[in-house]
Amino acid sequence: MLLRVCCPIAVWVAFATLVGHHRAAVLGDDPALRTGIEVDLASRYCADTRIDFGRFKDFSQAHGMSHSDLFQRERSAHLRDDIVRLERRLRKEPGPECGRLLETYGSKGREPSLLLRI
Repeated sequence: MLLRVCCPIAVWVAFATLVGHHRAAVLGDDPALRTGIEVDLASRYCADTRIDFGRFKDFSQAHGMSHSDLFQRERSAHLRDDIVRLERRLRKEPGPECGRLLETYGSKGREPSLLLRI
């Protein structure tokens, strides 16, 4: 009796796990999620740098993101590794990375202008 109940449950768990990993690998990450996380890290670790809240609100609404998505949305292993490396570089030597992030997301950047220099 116990085998009749546990076997289908175990098969379902294995199937759902494999499909979840395959789906994440195929779909990849939302580029807006990477942008939001990088801007958030820049505002935390870079001196005299803050998020432009009005533009960030417009950006997040255009991409259907909420603040909780930056912390709770599932990320690929590749994005997680990139974010961990960026955070380590920002902690170790923030100058070059802050300059790059301001150049990318600042008022003259090639991406949406989401950072302000104070």
